Amino acid sequence: MRRWTEGKRVLPEILREARDSEDGTYRDDAIAAINAIRPRNKDARRVLIGVLDQDSDCLCSIACQALGEMGPFAREAIPKLLGCLVEPDAANRLAVVIALGQIAPDDKAVLPALIETLADRDEAVKCAAAEALGGAGEAAVAALRAASRGSCERLRVAAARSLARIGKSSEEAIRILRGAMLDGKNGLVRVEAALAHWHIQPSPEVVTVLALLLRDAGARSAAEEALCKLDAVKGDVRAFMRPLLHHEEREVRAAAWRILDKIAPDLTPLW
Repeated sequence: MRRWTEGKRVLPEILREARDSEDGTYRDDAIAAINAIRPRNKDARRVLIGVLDQDSDCLCSIACQALGEMGPFAREAIPKLLGCLVEPDAANRLAVVIALGQIAPDDKAVLPALIETLADRDEAVKCAAAEALGGAGEAAVAALRAASRGSCERLRVAAARSLARIGKSSEEAIRILRGAMLDGKNGLVRVEAALAHWHIQPSPEVVTVLALLLRDAGARSAAEEALCKLDAVKGDVRAFMRPLLHHEEREVRAAAWRILDKIAPDLTPLW
């Protein structure tokens, strides 16, 4: 990796060479170099904002990542970033959405833009918008509720994660997660909703749902991983694992034994 010194004086050079280089690894080097000199650096911020006006997908993405790493310090870039949301290149739109989520997802101009981006034609972009809305608090709950009921599995998972971030500050977020956990048709989405619900409000109901999802072949692996993450009380382990240890499906029995061995190894000999 090339090393740069005298940050603000060579920043334009870094950006120019990142654009013109044919070396695929150079982009990462340039981002690392920019990030090394950018903390509270107004000159770097100014140059990066200026890059957003240039006709270069590579530079736009680099600038978005560097500005996003600055967090709220880069609020000055919000108008230009919002303008880039119409970029035809999905990778650029993705970088913009992530940056906006890092800078100020609750900003009065950013919040509606992120909500609108939930309908982006690119799956990765709209999922990133859902993830970013997790930092917007109560104001994003209604939009995340709609996203959690949509047809896109990845978007529903991202919405559940963001609702978990909003957490205890919103009773509505808990209700939405409980509904997705109990009534969702997709096993993987139910697992994510259950895990999110647990982080906000642990309850035996979450454990029960995850245990039942071990019977769903499509969600079994995710449910097993989720159960192993729970800080379950050992006394509760017997209740939800006992019937599964003798389930008719061999894979369900095996998963139950693995979970028990991981979260309560001292109980395993008792079975």
